Amino acid sequence: MDKKNNDSEFISKSDIKPKEKALVIGAGFCRTGTLSLKTALEILKLGPCYHMSENFRNDNSSFWSKAIKGEEKINWEEIFSTYNSTTDHPACLFWEDILKQYPNSKVILSIRNPDSWYKSCSETVFNWDINFYDHYGLKISSFCLPKLYRLKNLVEIMWGYSFKYDYDKAKVINAFNEHNEDVKKRCPKDKLLVFEAKDGWEPLCKFLNVPIPDVPYPNVNDTAAMRRSIQMVNILGWVILIAVLLLLIYVYQRYFL
Repeated sequence: MDKKNNDSEFISKSDIKPKEKALVIGAGFCRTGTLSLKTALEILKLGPCYHMSENFRNDNSSFWSKAIKGEEKINWEEIFSTYNSTTDHPACLFWEDILKQYPNSKVILSIRNPDSWYKSCSETVFNWDINFYDHYGLKISSFCLPKLYRLKNLVEIMWGYSFKYDYDKAKVINAFNEHNEDVKKRCPKDKLLVFEAKDGWEPLCKFLNVPIPDVPYPNVNDTAAMRRSIQMVNILGWVILIAVLLLLIYVYQRYFL
């Protein structure tokens, strides 16, 4: 392996023109080890890496919603003037558009056993849309908090785009498999790595032409943290509802009795 330093050809600089930038583009769906891959790319100094978790901090929901709807021409520099790589939804839906904008980039398709992937999604990310109305507190919170409302709309649009608003298990898994096969078919072979987290550093570093770091490949399992976040937002919704009801009772007793 060529032991280049981490100022590799895949690190974007702010003064490089978009057509000359070389990004690392994650084409794999969420829950395929994308947070571990984000961490790995940042260890390799190929970050900052854009992941759905970044949207929670930066509130890019409107940007991605417009991109999915195709409402206007997207300026990818709005994201990639700051980020040098990406994994996870929603960016994985646009891997080909991003590659066209930055043709010197490389693409990583993170994959996972489809049944295991569906189970993981059902326990976490699908709660923001497919199972959303089973969590009334989430519904209340999303309508009361603008940032959360935009996120809820994005997730609804995102899953609708990915699964055609048909959430039957077999059809969702079929959409997952079709996406992976489409990436394999459409992406130039010399620019594509099909990758599972269990593969570890060696194929990833060889593909990106960077040295293998002296740390284990990251194993970031955010399932428990995501469940806690969903539970907290659900509880927040009920707290808001109770507070509003108490306020109404107070107003009624104070001014109408």
